[in-house]
Amino acid sequence: MKRVLLVCYSQSGQLRRCADTLVAPMREAGCEVDVVVPQPKTPYPWPWGFSGFLSVFPECVKGTPPEMVPESLQAPQEQYDLVVLAYQVWYLAPALPIVGWLQSGAAKVLNDTPVVALCACRNMWQRAFVALKKLVSAKGGRLIDHVVREDSGPAWATFWSTPRWVVTGDKVGATGLLPPAGVNDADIATLAQPGAQLAAALTAGALGGSVLNGSEAPIKREFVIPELVARFFFERWASVIAGSAGRSRWWLSRAFFFSLCSSVPLLIPAAVFALVIRLFARGWFQGKVDELTA
Repeated sequence: MKRVLLVCYSQSGQLRRCADTLVAPMREAGCEVDVVVPQPKTPYPWPWGFSGFLSVFPECVKGTPPEMVPESLQAPQEQYDLVVLAYQVWYLAPALPIVGWLQSGAAKVLNDTPVVALCACRNMWQRAFVALKKLVSAKGGRLIDHVVREDSGPAWATFWSTPRWVVTGDKVGATGLLPPAGVNDADIATLAQPGAQLAAALTAGALGGSVLNGSEAPIKREFVIPELVARFFFERWASVIAGSAGRSRWWLSRAFFFSLCSSVPLLIPAAVFALVIRLFARGWFQGKVDELTA
């Protein structure tokens, strides 16, 4: 019997639904699926609330995990044939509970084991995936595939609806004019197909390399440079905020949020800058694209 470990932390339940859909064909194929749900000692709220989500910004950017509940980290078995690592994206970085698990001793289970990463988020996941790859590699895991499901509405709509959902828990909004936030049921259901491909490869003992060949996480070149620029500024803001305390941290967090909102008018010149980089620094740009392959 093949053994699969699913590691998944989900606040709203959406990521867990995605993960369960992906591994369902493995269960149907007779695989034993164990589930680890990493839990921080101080639970994160859902919905976040405005102050709650701002409060974790420095730690997300710096990759500083919270103190974790040790009993929530350990897998039932010492070895698995496949690990499915489901993660959210917080501030262009992997969600802190998953970082906490990956930096713990429990993640030694990844050593010399094929890993499939699963992400459900809005649309900017690429730098978070690069960070996740490094964490998996540090534990000896072999990341063979990446599966992504983005929020189902158009980008202009999710720019408002996703933050509203995260802060208030309201997926629809008072007017109902925008598509509901998050990944819709139809898109979640499509995860059964890559799940079936992975199940077939797993039962055949054919997980030596990629099974999905990048088909489930197409690289968005138009986001490569914007994410790098955002990450650059995030790191500097995170350093300043992390070095403060009390009321100073409160004010600095809101100054960061104001600067983030104020940057929206810069999207057009930023797009022009990104185009120039892609034209005149092609080798460097391609290197950043290559980082995004599983």
